[in-house]
Amino acid sequence: MSTENELTADGRWASQLRVDQPLLIAEGFRRGIFPQSDPAILAGMIASFVNERETDAHIHPKLMPDSLIKAFKKVSRGLKPFAGKMKQRKFEVRSLQLRPAATVCAWAQGQTWEKVLKIAEIEEGNLAMLILRTADNLRHIRNLKDVFPEAAATAAKCIELILREPVVNEY
Repeated sequence: MSTENELTADGRWASQLRVDQPLLIAEGFRRGIFPQSDPAILAGMIASFVNERETDAHIHPKLMPDSLIKAFKKVSRGLKPFAGKMKQRKFEVRSLQLRPAATVCAWAQGQTWEKVLKIAEIEEGNLAMLILRTADNLRHIRNLKDVFPEAAATAAKCIELILREPVVNEY
């Protein structure tokens, strides 16, 4: 807030984010640590914020592109100080999970439903829900076109890539 009880420029765009873990996602965009030009990697990174369960036990590195691992490390390290401050102030901060990122990234890259299910190691309904919630988060990022035009355009492409059968039926 500014001294006149008005939102700052960052506060105005951040208030548009109706996403899972909005403070962390806003900070990530503010710091420029999210991948903004690769739709599959961005979709995967946003999925890591959506997931609510610890799921990373024994995920094989060959199931993930190197670019996803690199982006995940960059986001995790870049947000660690901010997340620590949030925890000190008693905000809930869920740890980022690599498996949902790998899962949604694979789906956005056009992998088959069966292969993505093997990566995810969750039930089909839970996988569909992860994809749908990720798409919903991406819609809010898509709306940031005045502040982050490249990320907004990439988020729009992400949505196109992940909202396909069998997640959604097109009639």
